[in-house]
Amino acid sequence: MWSGTCLIVMLKKNIILTLIPLFLLIFVILILVIKDAINPFNEHKFDQKLWLQLSKNDKIQERGKMASDIISNQIKHNMSKVQVTDLIGIPTRTSNKSIDAGGNKFKGKSTLVYYIGHASSMGYDDAFMYIHLNKQDQVISSEINGY
Repeated sequence: MWSGTCLIVMLKKNIILTLIPLFLLIFVILILVIKDAINPFNEHKFDQKLWLQLSKNDKIQERGKMASDIISNQIKHNMSKVQVTDLIGIPTRTSNKSIDAGGNKFKGKSTLVYYIGHASSMGYDDAFMYIHLNKQDQVISSEINGY
């Protein structure tokens, strides 16, 4: 009788130890799915015509919904500055500084800065798409950031 009770206790302990990593894995997957689902910069595929139209009116916030797709699928490493501006237009500004007004570090020689609205859900009063260029005016990296 005593050994049967020990066996049951050991089985319960093994089941619990097996389930903990499974629950942790499910939790991490849920976080990743939810994070991507609530990302305000990942709502639409890039539409060049719409992107360029939105830069000319007061609906600039709508541009932000395409920003993740632009960074993930449109802007390629070593693209020239001309190729970038042909694709997504003239930037809001170009910076040769090492940091932005929020203290975020810029990479490379210069950065093309595109204002994409605000995203208070992400902690940004102002959000930007940064395209970092090297000395040859080629893309070295791109990101969404803000302050």
